Amino acid sequence: MKSRPSTTILALAILALGGGTAVVAGGAKCANNDRHANHADVYVVEGDVMKPVRTGGEVPTYPESGKKERLQGSVVARLLIEKDGTVSDAEIVRPLRQDFDAHTLEVVRQWSFEPATLDDEPVRVHYDITVNYRLDGGDGNEGRDET
Repeated sequence: MKSRPSTTILALAILALGGGTAVVAGGAKCANNDRHANHADVYVVEGDVMKPVRTGGEVPTYPESGKKERLQGSVVARLLIEKDGTVSDAEIVRPLRQDFDAHTLEVVRQWSFEPATLDDEPVRVHYDITVNYRLDGGDGNEGRDET
């Protein structure tokens, strides 16, 4: 009798570049500044703005609530990363389901980064991340971060 391989649950966090912006000299300012008065000095990763690098925090795990339905998919969150590398704000820009969205926000708000830079100086940035939730037959590996 063949044994069935165990099912490993993976949540992959893949950092993606920010979206549409208005380009200014040296970098791109956030196009949503009119919605957020305190975001006037926020950039997106584009042009001369170097992306932040995640240095700490857990990878989101697959929520227990989704296992029965075997739900798979992606959540996109927009982070506001400060000059010191902390996440000061996060919002869902492409939801999957409330429990997956809430779990994603809970985890990514705890992340830390080497900050984004412009001309070798730290800058505040909006940075979009995609978290892929999938059920995967596997080799016993834990959730993996591909940042």
